[in-house]
Amino acid sequence: MRIGFLIGLVLLLPHTASAGVCNYPHRVVIADMQIAHPPNDLLHLGRAFSDRLAAELTEHGFQVTARVPATRDSSLEPAIGAWLRQSATYFINLRGEDFQLKGKRSHLEILPITFEKRGGQISYTLDQGSSASRLREGSHTISPAKYTPRHNPVDATEQGFWETEYGEHIRLVARDIADEIAAEITCRPLVGRVTKVNHRYGAQELYIDLGMADGLTNHAMFDVIRTGAPLASLGSHALTRREQPATHRPQYAPESLGAARVIYLHEQYAILRYSENYSISTGMQVLLRTAKP
Repeated sequence: MRIGFLIGLVLLLPHTASAGVCNYPHRVVIADMQIAHPPNDLLHLGRAFSDRLAAELTEHGFQVTARVPATRDSSLEPAIGAWLRQSATYFINLRGEDFQLKGKRSHLEILPITFEKRGGQISYTLDQGSSASRLREGSHTISPAKYTPRHNPVDATEQGFWETEYGEHIRLVARDIADEIAAEITCRPLVGRVTKVNHRYGAQELYIDLGMADGLTNHAMFDVIRTGAPLASLGSHALTRREQPATHRPQYAPESLGAARVIYLHEQYAILRYSENYSISTGMQVLLRTAKP
C-alpha cells in the first residue's frame, strides 16, 4: 500500500508547509461560550463573546460557516459532527467562568456597596473534525476592570457593552484567541470531502465540497485520500476512544489513491477528474496538492 505522504503532513507536520499554501479561508464552526454560572446583571455574554470571536476570525480571512449552541461535550464528537454535517474542518469550543460581580457592604448602612473590579477566565479547544484530532487548547484571564452595575441587566450583545472598559478587555481576549487559532491553522493544507461520484469516459468525476469561496482555482490538483479510520463506517467512537476498538472490521493506514484535477469550479463546490483505477466513494477526503499563487 502507498502511504499518503501528504496525510502525514496534515496530521503530524502542519507547520513545515511552505508559505505558498497559507491563507486559505478555512471553514470554522464555533460553539457559543458555555458559562457555568452566568452573571445575573450581564445577559447573553456567551453568545456575545462567540460573536466577537467570529468577527475576529473573519478578519483573519476564515469562513465561520455556522454557530451552534453551547455544549458541555468536551470530546472530539462535536468537531466530527461539524465535519460531517457542515463540511467545516475546524471546531472551536468555548468555556467561561468567574464573571460574577463581587461587592462589599460597608459597616455604615448609609454607604453604598463597594464593588471589586470584574475579571473572568475564558478557555477554548480547537479540534479538527476531518482527522478527529485536538490541535490546540488555551486559557486566558480577563484583565480586571471597573464595572458599575446598573438597575437593569445589560445585554452583552449590544454595542454599548463593548464600549465599556470591561467589554474592551473581553474583546482583547477574543482577539488573542483568534490570533492563536490563526497561527495554528493558517498554513494547514485545504481538506475537502467527496460528495458525489460520476463515471464518464473511462474516468471518475468527483464532486467535492470545496469551491471558489475556499480559494480554489481552475486546474488545481488534489490527492484523493482513503483515510485510516473512515468517519462514516467506524463512527466517532473509534476515533475518540482509540484504546477501545469499536469494530472488528479491518482498519488500514491512510493511503493516497492518486491525483485528481479540477475541471469545473463553482462558488461552493468543484468537480475533479480522476483517472486512476481505484473506485472512489462518497465520504473520501481530498487534499489540495498545488500551492496557492
